Amino acid sequence: MGCWAVGFSDRPAPSRGLIMGGLFSFLAGPSGKTSSMRVMAFGVVSMVMLTWAWVSVRKEALQPMDPELMALVLGAMGIQTAQKKLEGAKGKADE
Repeated sequence: MGCWAVGFSDRPAPSRGLIMGGLFSFLAGPSGKTSSMRVMAFGVVSMVMLTWAWVSVRKEALQPMDPELMALVLGAMGIQTAQKKLEGAKGKADE
């Protein structure tokens, strides 16, 4: 049985290397190199969401997200998705 101060689970916490390895594998492109487009999309989404969460916590109420911020997040994700589709179509055409 685990200690209540540690948490509710008897499972060990994931190691820092496992978390960082998972993040770096997420940011790696099909060639194995880090994709600058994925880094950009991850950075934009994480900065907007972390800032929104921080403001909500500081004001102790869930804040509405501005339409401009929603457009920024959706635009970053949309550009990354479009690039992935274009790379997939280019890869199929090369075969």
